[in-house]
Amino acid sequence: MRLATSRLTELKRQRERLIDAYQIGALQLDEFRTRKTTIEERIVAVEHQQAELGSQAARRELAIRQVAGVEGFVEQLRDQLADPFFASATPM
Repeated sequence: MRLATSRLTELKRQRERLIDAYQIGALQLDEFRTRKTTIEERIVAVEHQQAELGSQAARRELAIRQVAGVEGFVEQLRDQLADPFFASATPM
């Protein structure tokens, strides 16, 4: 995620430098548009990647919580099944 964030920051800097270059007349309009479109597409791709990474992290965190809940439940069952009083109190 940090790599994507730093890449996004760099792309935004490139976009700003490109705008600056156009404003001082170092680039013609056609070249500016082409380069800006390329940078914008890259920015969108990295933002999409960041969103996907965030979604994966959220799914992973949910799975960890679910496993912890199941482990707790299994431990409770294990304790109850090991208790002879619990076993004799259950009607057959």
